[in-house]
Amino acid sequence: MDDLTKDANNHAGAESGFNAGLGLLPCPFCGGEAHLTHGPRGMRAECKKRFDGCNMNMRTHHQITELEAINAWNTRA
Repeated sequence: MDDLTKDANNHAGAESGFNAGLGLLPCPFCGGEAHLTHGPRGMRAECKKRFDGCNMNMRTHHQITELEAINAWNTRA
């Protein structure tokens, strides 16, 4: 586990509903599990069901770090 993931775990606390130690909250629209994706423009968090059951196509904008992507997902309006 890298330092960013450790920081995210510490930030997330022990609340239930967080994803696999990453600190990602479930999708607020469908309750689906969230995950991080990596691409040429950075990383972002998205609902795993966004193409299969979640009608909102929920995802964050690209971020520089894992922790930024987690924070963007968990604090979206």
